Amino acid sequence: MVAGEEFTFEKLKVYRKALTFSGIALQIVRNVRGHQALADQLARAALSVPLNIAEGAGRFTKKDKRQLYVVARGSVYECVPLIEMLKELGFIDDTKHLELRQRLLELARMINGLIKSQGGKLAG
Repeated sequence: MVAGEEFTFEKLKVYRKALTFSGIALQIVRNVRGHQALADQLARAALSVPLNIAEGAGRFTKKDKRQLYVVARGSVYECVPLIEMLKELGFIDDTKHLELRQRLLELARMINGLIKSQGGKLAG
């Protein structure tokens, strides 16, 4: 990569925040023992958020962009019960749980903005 060059989606604040959340989630799941399905599902859902934002930004039509942003928002929503389970099972404490919920709420709001910018209507 040439210094100073970046893809359009890399300029999006929501993309950078989604990357940060994904990194935190991946660090957490490394320590989840005995619940591999839970760890794998959180890893997949957390990674899906920035991946779908990036892919959506690269699409040409508003409809295509909007669909991938909707998928990214769905992945944010999927992470919510997963972090609830991590808390219930004792893999994260109340402070980390609250931090993750706040990050997910912010991501959901920001992705809603991306959806609206493509002419999308929101439900839920």
